[in-house]
Order: sequence, then structure tokens, then C-alpha cells
Amino acid sequence: MTAVQSHYVTKDRKKIISECSVSGYHRSYGAYSSCGDHHFECKPGECIKKKWICDGQRDCSNNRDEEMCNVFLQEFDIVRNKRMKGLGKEKWTNVNQNMCSKLCLENKKFKCKSFSYHLRGRFCLLSDTNAGLSGQVINENGWSYYERTSEAIRCTIENGYYGCQNGKCINITNVCDRKMNCDDGSDEKDCNRLGYGLRLVDSKEKHKGRVEVRNYVPFEVLGKWGVICDDKFDLRDANVVCRELGFSLGAAEVLQHSHYPVKDPLFLLDDLECLGNETSLRECSFPGWGKHNCGSEETVGVVCRVTGVECASGQWQCRTSKECISIPYLCDDIPDCDDRSDEDSKLCRSPTQIRLSDGPNATSGRLEVRHHGIWGTVCDDDFNLEAANVVCRLLGFYGPSVVKKNAYFGPGKGPIWLDEVHCGGNETKLEECAYPQWGRNNCKHDEDVGIICNHKEEKQYRIRPCPVLVMGVTPLPRCWHHQWLDRLLAIIVTRTESNQSKAKKETLKMRKEMKRRAGTNCCGKEISVFEWTKDVMKSSGAKPIASSSSNESSMSKEAKLRQVLMAECSGSPRRKTTTQHYERVVGGTNVAREHVPWQASIRVKSGSGKSVHWCGAIVISQYHILTAGHCLRDYNKAAYFVRVGDYDTEVPDSQEQEFGIDHLYMHSNFSKNVNLNNDIGLVKVKGEIIFSDHVRPACLAPSSDMYRPGTNCTVSGWGSISAQSAGFARTLRRAYVPILEQSICRAPFVYGDSLSESMFCAGQLDGGIDSCQGDSGGPLMCQHEGKEFLFGITSWGHGCGRANKPGVYTNVAYFAEWIQEKIRSSLT
Repeated sequence: MTAVQSHYVTKDRKKIISECSVSGYHRSYGAYSSCGDHHFECKPGECIKKKWICDGQRDCSNNRDEEMCNVFLQEFDIVRNKRMKGLGKEKWTNVNQNMCSKLCLENKKFKCKSFSYHLRGRFCLLSDTNAGLSGQVINENGWSYYERTSEAIRCTIENGYYGCQNGKCINITNVCDRKMNCDDGSDEKDCNRLGYGLRLVDSKEKHKGRVEVRNYVPFEVLGKWGVICDDKFDLRDANVVCRELGFSLGAAEVLQHSHYPVKDPLFLLDDLECLGNETSLRECSFPGWGKHNCGSEETVGVVCRVTGVECASGQWQCRTSKECISIPYLCDDIPDCDDRSDEDSKLCRSPTQIRLSDGPNATSGRLEVRHHGIWGTVCDDDFNLEAANVVCRLLGFYGPSVVKKNAYFGPGKGPIWLDEVHCGGNETKLEECAYPQWGRNNCKHDEDVGIICNHKEEKQYRIRPCPVLVMGVTPLPRCWHHQWLDRLLAIIVTRTESNQSKAKKETLKMRKEMKRRAGTNCCGKEISVFEWTKDVMKSSGAKPIASSSSNESSMSKEAKLRQVLMAECSGSPRRKTTTQHYERVVGGTNVAREHVPWQASIRVKSGSGKSVHWCGAIVISQYHILTAGHCLRDYNKAAYFVRVGDYDTEVPDSQEQEFGIDHLYMHSNFSKNVNLNNDIGLVKVKGEIIFSDHVRPACLAPSSDMYRPGTNCTVSGWGSISAQSAGFARTLRRAYVPILEQSICRAPFVYGDSLSESMFCAGQLDGGIDSCQGDSGGPLMCQHEGKEFLFGITSWGHGCGRANKPGVYTNVAYFAEWIQEKIRSSLT
């Protein structure tokens, strides 16, 4: 312990020097003195000791020794009722603040950086440290803390420092390095929130502007303000931004394509995905701070709603809470309005209607559609003649029609409900045609489509039945090859375990007859594909094979549930693996489809008629698949369909089966309290999945007790094959990952409090083995007593294959009752 030097200032006033002992002139306080180096000249002939200057006592008869003394205090910043802990490096008594500041500035024994002063006691404590270096400034009444301005540490993110809760400043590179550099450990807490900030800039109005965020973890961004990319940024994300900034009504509009341009933007967020009910952008899903593939023309801005501001085009205003939400979010089974008016049953169940408006007569005009009780228009992009024929026929006009584009009958109002509509011509409702999603478009009202119908008798107009839809999803070509025939057969013939051989015989008969008929032109026959197939079956002598549940209508819910869940699930032992075979889906290896027969793909229809892989999924019964809840939140069910038995996503083959969606179930507490909490969804498909060697249901893990750290498991899917890859893999891939201790997953340097009890993590802490984007919703299968069980559903993670950021999975056993409840409900 260093001894503190103590000094008490006293003066013998009788010893004031009246005559200068040293001749000559020396510069002192801007004048020339004849008093020598160690004395101060009050006036000619009157000298005092220099140490008496600015000591709070009048020593010169003209008070010159106490003039301009506050010049020393100007070198310090003052904080009242605080002092440096301890007795300091040097202690002085019986001095004033000016003298104390002078003693600090002129100290030659050590570098004085601060002092603490007690006014009533006239105590002065000099210190060789300050608040930023020590964090030892404490509260104490009667004291004042003075910090030398030139020695102060500006503890800001921009300067590369982080401020501990006790005032100590540490280098920003020491934050979240798994070492407690702050005495209170605050540098290792809430690492995903440190230095976070949000603001709107480049607008004269406070409620609008370019969105900028700030964070200094990871260290590459060092607390700099950056922008958000407009990829996937929609009104839900904007609502979170506006509410976090204090605009309680949410967002009125999203401004994309660098509406507020900035040169050389620093992108901090990309592919942001919020539900809309988060309190901060930090709670939303995104690949990671600073990870993006955006250009300077892709920054996003928002317009927040304030009183008197109407909702923008393409938005709907909530009834009582008055927020604005995007039209596609109406009636999507997820409440977006605080008053939940967007999911009102009366609104959502209102029938879809069509009409022609602003034409010269009843047979022509702008096509308008009433959906969810709101009249809107249809964009002319890809709107074909067959679509016009469907509309005219629905209105009672059976003659040939004409499509008029570019708002021929004038621009309409309201939402543009449909875009890229493509019909086959035999649809009985406009909703049966192909289109991306209700309310999704890139059009303006100057592209509203118009139609001129021809009023003729019905018998004079023949409806073309081809191309037709299988299960309401897959267009069939005019010339059917054997792959399409096999797929059609798989839908028509129920091949269960008990009648497998019989089904094969019937299939051969049907296939022979279908091949014969496929050489002819089916188009022009006014029958559906199902009627056509029944005719084939009749000609071939084949008979439909009865399902094992022929008395299904008389079965109870519980009996149906038992029948569905007691189907023989696929859980054969895996081939042995060694550690050198540990490869992740990111950069991993292909796998034969029969090794993961439970793997399914949730796909999304595009306006071109093609589809894209969206998420993974798991077959658990002949009617149901499991997936992650977040995979089902972006579109309504009409936009999704399920494919099972797939291997190469770009090549159709005879093992694939595709199904529309009968019903979607998401957990009611999805993302509650913790982001992506309860991330589970159940899908009931239209029709029945046909089991084979390549398509089988997975066995559900019966108990969480089976989840033991170190258990070796597999993940599979068509997700990105590298952390930098933006696209998905074409072919199915599989990798091996071990389950990790829950305490490790919840460590501050891994995921901390972001992990709920419904989650667990698996992978390698040193990185490299992981699932990635596009694998979400897919299976994590683990071996138990020689059989494989579905332990987890791929949910989320920070990046792909990053150190200390393993994959996070939904605990399937945790949701066993929920799964059974939803299956039971779906069988009603």
C-alpha cells in the first residue's frame, strides 16, 4: 500500500516580504517581477511566496494574489456529491478549490489526473487515476469530484470504449470476450443488446426517414450507425421499428429502394423477419449483425403513423387500434392488430365476389374483386385469355372474351388483390387459378386489368379441361410420360402395408391402359382428370383398393387418432459412423432418399407457375407433417404445398407426391417471451400420403428423458450448403451433430437467455457442423435402443457453422400433447 503524503498549509503573516531579496525581472503572470523565481510581486516593493497564490487567503495588500484564480479550475470537469474512493495519492488540508486544482496541475511527483474536494473541511485529495481508468468514483455528500479534462476518457462507442456500470471504461474489444473486464461483469451480460440504438434520419419530419441501427457486437461494426437492407422488409418489420421509436400506432408505409439515399452505406441488418408483436428489432430473426448481400440502392425507410396520417395504398387500418397492416396479413390466422380486428371471423369468412366496373355496358369493364369484405382490383401482369373466360363465365357470359390491359377502363381504387393470375380455363372459381398470394403484387392501379365478355349461349362455348390440376397443385403436360403417370397412380391407389402386393398388380393394369390413352389428346373431353382416370380404371379392369379405414366416418376421434399415430413409423438403425464422417449440411454430403424417408419439403408457388423450396418438414402420418412454426407465418395456406419423396428439387420423378394444404396449426404462444419460442407447426394435407420404401413417417420421441448430451443425431434438408451461400441445395443432404448440455447452450457466450425450455441445441462449439438457411422445419433424428426417433425440428441459430453458435432445435417430446391435440382436432 502506497503511503499518502499529507500536507497542512499554514502561513506566518508577519513574514510577508516587503522588500525584494533578489534583483532583476522575471516573468510572472504576464508581468515582470523583481521578487525572484520563488516569489510573487504584489506591487513594486511587495513580494509574497508563490505557493500562497490562489490559496483562498488575501496575502497581497491589493488582493492581486487571489485574482484570476479560477483559471486553474477551468482545466477540470466537476461532479457534485461524488469523490474518488480512498485517500488518494496526496492529501492537502486547509486549501480551497482553486489551490487544490493548482496543486494538481503543478504536481511534479506524479501525474495528477483528478482530485476530490470537501468544501466545509477544506480537504483536497489528489489522485493519479480517474473514473474511466478505475471505476472507483463513489457517492458521498459534501464532496465534489474534479477530473482533469485533458486526462478524461471519453467512454463512447465511437471512441472504441465500453462503459461499465461503475463508470470504468474498457476497450470495446474486451466486451463479450468471456472475461470479466468490468468489476460488475456487465461487459459479459446481454451481449446481443450491447450498444444497441435505433433512429430515423434524413427527413425533416420525425415520423419518417431512413432506418438506422447501431450495435457493437460483433466488433467489426464497433458501434457505428448502419442501415437495414430492404430484402424481406415489410410492414410487420416497420411496425416494430415505429413502436420501438415511440410511435404507438405503428407504421404507415415501407419506403424501399433507397428512398432516402446514402453514399457507401454500412449494412448492419438484412433479411429481417419480425412477427410484428416484438418490442424491439433485437427480438426479430435475422442472419447476424453485418451479414448481408445488398447494394447501395437497397436501404429501407419507414413512415410511422401519427394522428391524422392515413394508411398507404396496399394497407388496411385496424378498426379501433388504428394501426396500418399490409393487406396480405388480413385473415392469415396471426393477429397483427392490437385489437385483433384483422382476424375477425365475419371479415375473414365473407365470400369472394367479382364484378366489372366503369364499362359502357354490363359485359365489359375493369375487373374488381371483393375479398375479406374489401373491393379491389386485379393486375394485368400475365392475366391470360383463359382467366378472362373464367371471369366471364362466372358472370353468366359464355362467349369468347377479350383482355384489356393498362387500366383500359380507368384506374381503380383499394387493394390490388391479385397479380400474375394464370387460369387453365375450366376453373369454377377465380380462386382456383394460379397466383402468388392474395394482396401480394408489384403493380399500380395503372395496370388494372379490364375484360370484354361476349354474351352467348352456354352450349356454344366448350371448356377445355387440359391442362388440369392434380390435387389442386401440379399442372399436367399434354403428353404424359411414365413419371407423371406414376405420380397420378400414387394419388389414386391407396398402397397400405396390408395390401401392397394387390396394389402393385392393380397398378400394372392401370399403367398399361393409361399409357395407351396418354398417346391420345385428352384435351377437348369435357371431364376432369379424376373422371378420366375412373374411366381408365373401368377399361383396365382395375379396381380401387379400399383403405384400411373404410369405416372412418363411424370411428371416434380417439380411434382415428390411434389409427393415425399407430402407423408403422420408420426407425430402422443407421449405419455406423465415425468422427471423420462428421459433416454438416453446410458443405456436407448427399444422402439416399430411402435413408431419410420422413423428409418433406414445404414449397411456395410463384406467379410463373413454378415453385421453390421454402422449408423442411417431417412426415408423421398419412395426413400430417410437422415443421417449424416460423415456416408458416409469411403466406396464407393457399401459397404453400407439401412435397414428399423428393431428392433432386429440380427433377420430377415417380417417387414424389405433392399435396395442397387442408389446414395449418401454429402454436398459440409462438415467439412469446422469447424470440421463436414454441416454434412448431402442424400441417394437415389434402388427400392421403402414400407410404413406400421412400416415404415413411418418423417415430416421435416419447419422452424428454431420452435427450442425453452427446447423443449422436442427424439433420437433413435442402438448405444452404455454405454459410455464404444464398441459394439452397438441389439434392437432399444429411449431417451428424451431437446434442449439447443445456447449461452450455445457455452460457452467455453461446445463447444465454435466448434459449427457452422448449428448445435445445446440437452441434460443435468449435463450429463447422450445423444446419443452415432452408433446413428450418426439417428433422433432427436421434438413435435410441437401435431405432431412430424425431427429437427435434430445426428452428434457428446465429449464422451457419459459427463457433459457439450451434443449431437450435424445437424439442418434439416437449410438445407431444400439443401434437396429439392438433391431430385429433384435424380429424374432426
